[in-house]
Amino acid sequence: MGTRPDITMSPDEVRAFLATQTRAVVVALADGVPVGSVGALALARADEGVDAVDTVDAIEVTLAPDDPLVGLLGADDRVCVIAEEFPDYRSITGVCAHGRAEPVAGRDRPTWRVTLDDTTSFAFAKIPRA
Repeated sequence: MGTRPDITMSPDEVRAFLATQTRAVVVALADGVPVGSVGALALARADEGVDAVDTVDAIEVTLAPDDPLVGLLGADDRVCVIAEEFPDYRSITGVCAHGRAEPVAGRDRPTWRVTLDDTTSFAFAKIPRA
């Protein structure tokens, strides 16, 4: 059995991919059991005055006010946010960000910031063709 190719994405690739995504699965814990909902996804820049993907250090997720995850994240801020796309097998790409959901004030809908310090990623396009 041969060595598997490394299909993880670099931090720059992760940020570039997330810049193309508008929805993500947001996962919180309910009595220790993972529960997920689909939420809106946006980039959060380290410097709000700079509009460049390479300044992104976090993502923001927004849920509907009546989503059960709103209360769950209020009780336990541990979160997993999953963004993926799969137009065809060779293009399957995904990022999973693990961390703490920090509430973002001043928004009209419940929004949390999640840093990109702990991510898992994959890009099937990196698999060498035979």
